[in-house]
Amino acid sequence: MWKEDTVMAAKKRGSETKANVRARRESIKRIFRLGAKLGGALVSTADREFDKLLDSVEASLQKALKKVSAGDKK
Repeated sequence: MWKEDTVMAAKKRGSETKANVRARRESIKRIFRLGAKLGGALVSTADREFDKLLDSVEASLQKALKKVSAGDKK
């Protein structure tokens, strides 16, 4: 469906050949693939940063628990 719509739009403009339409379609596909790769990289970076944050919070909570436990013993 999308292919036929693209070809029909090119015919309406009259100045484009099927090769031009095909080249544009391939360019659009490449752009979407690059976008997907970028999105994946952002997700993995965010995941790593979130893991660092969780580790930091866990360390802080353990430190606070030790302080509270030491206070209970006194």
